[in-house]
Amino acid sequence: MWKGAGRGLDLLPGQNGWGWRVPGPIGEEARAKLVAELDRDGKWLQKAARGYRKRRWTRDVRRVLGMSLAFLMDETQVGRSTIYRAEDKETTGELTIAELEALAEAMECKLVYAIVPKRGTVAELAERKGRERGNGKAGIRD
Repeated sequence: MWKGAGRGLDLLPGQNGWGWRVPGPIGEEARAKLVAELDRDGKWLQKAARGYRKRRWTRDVRRVLGMSLAFLMDETQVGRSTIYRAEDKETTGELTIAELEALAEAMECKLVYAIVPKRGTVAELAERKGRERGNGKAGIRD
């Protein structure tokens, strides 16, 4: 068995030769620790998500910082139309994380990306999903 370059992947023989297999479910202790971390770290993000609406964050932050389009173009080494398209793509969900990170970096900001439950905590969501599956706990598959 070969551990895949720190990725937590195992190279194992399978029905169709050798292939990558992601390790199975995590143990209960590790799961409980992960749920606690997600709940702790996600509390403020959930509050932010309640007021979230699609908007042109890059444009709005750039304007608040008093950063001209020409300055941002210089910082990112891209043209005016690319910046305009990026600001528009943000509202449609077409802007990639890499593009958003580059814009944030050029404005001396940091991109914060998270997935938070629509309601309740991660622990409550996991419990609810487990009940839906009929086993009392959420099945975790990597």
